[in-house]
Amino acid sequence: GNDTSEKAVREGLKLLDAAIVRDPNYANAFRMKASFLEYLATSYSENADEMTRGKDAAEAAARRAIAIAPRLGPAYAELAGIEEDRFNFDKAQQFTRQAMALSPGDPKVISNSMYVRWYVCGEPDKALSLADRLAELNPLTPTSYSVRSAILIDLRRYAQAIQAARKSL
Repeated sequence: GNDTSEKAVREGLKLLDAAIVRDPNYANAFRMKASFLEYLATSYSENADEMTRGKDAAEAAARRAIAIAPRLGPAYAELAGIEEDRFNFDKAQQFTRQAMALSPGDPKVISNSMYVRWYVCGEPDKALSLADRLAELNPLTPTSYSVRSAILIDLRRYAQAIQAARKSL
């Protein structure tokens, strides 16, 4: 499901570690581990040091994924998200460009690029275009429409924002 509680995330990490033990060259398991570690760091850290250690561990997992599979676009998207969390916006944009070049149709990559375009680059029009692609790829995922709605609000296109929000519901 979509359980993002600390307990569920830690349980997911255990499963990913078990997958990595079975196959130490499973790049996507390292990529997903990076995602879980970043989420854990940004959502459940009790202090700044713990958050820094968590982001560092997430980066190490993403870089391991790239070492195994250098063309795994979503691993670069993970690095972009980590750098965005660290307020290293130039690096976030660089990794986003690499991710999009390698995996332009991957939902994780599109989602990451959408947020970087919106928050980091201040380009809500480009973010909206990516949100539309994400909704096409994930038409049954409510967040595809709720994020689209938020971008439309930013663009002051309120009637369309309401439509997107209703679709999310």
